[in-house]
Amino acid sequence: MVPLSLKDARGQEKASRPLEVPPPYRSGWPEDGVPGNVARLYARMARDLSEGTRTAPTFDDAVAVHRVIAAIETAAESGRRIAPA
Repeated sequence: MVPLSLKDARGQEKASRPLEVPPPYRSGWPEDGVPGNVARLYARMARDLSEGTRTAPTFDDAVAVHRVIAAIETAAESGRRIAPA
């Protein structure tokens, strides 16, 4: 696990700069990214179960992500473009 950050550049700017996440998006959640992400995911899963929605990632979503990662690794090793399976 690594700390993640957001950066942006606007208009003709060549260099990116740190982009702050607005406090309302973080309030009520742990400051540390990993426990905060887990807490938000559990909240989404609980809301999905109680409201019958589907907003939390599924096992199929995880499989799709792993296929993209595998394609990236294969492309990096071979030097050619690879479409995710």
